[in-house]
Amino acid sequence: MSGPHALAVESAKVGPPLVVVGAKYLGLSVDEWIQLLTVLYLLGLVVHQLPKHWQAACSFGRWIKGKVQNENK
Repeated sequence: MSGPHALAVESAKVGPPLVVVGAKYLGLSVDEWIQLLTVLYLLGLVVHQLPKHWQAACSFGRWIKGKVQNENK
């Protein structure tokens, strides 16, 4: 095996146990880390989608405003 490939393979094997030990070292259980990362992931999704939905809501508001103005003429 080549040097970089062997390093990547060994890193992949050692990675999960190191994450668990690191989480325990920082004082949180693995379950708490998973919950925290899930909340951060969901917040990221919301922030990512917010501009698209905000634009749609503004467009709908302009459409309603135009309908109301046309009825009053």
